Amino acid sequence: MAEAKIWMTDTLGGVYLTIGLTSFFFMIYLIFSDVGSIKLGEPEEAPEFSTASWAAMLFCVESARPFCTGRPSSGPITTRTRL
Repeated sequence: MAEAKIWMTDTLGGVYLTIGLTSFFFMIYLIFSDVGSIKLGEPEEAPEFSTASWAAMLFCVESARPFCTGRPSSGPITTRTRL
C-alpha cells in the first residue's frame, strides 16, 4: 500500500496539484461573477441561520471529526525524502 501511495504522489502529484489549484481559482471566479450573486430560495426570504451560526456549526463539525473518524484533525507534518 505504501508503495502505491509513493508511486501515485511521484507520478501524478503535479496533476493532483493542478486540479486542486484550478478548482480553487474556478471557485473564486464563481464567487465574484454574476453567478455568485444568485440568492437561493425566495427573493424576500431571510436566511435560516446567521453567519455566526454557520461559523459555529462548521467549528463544531471540525471539532467532532476526530471522534467520528478516529483520526486527529491535524497532525505532524511529515516529509519523505528520496535517497
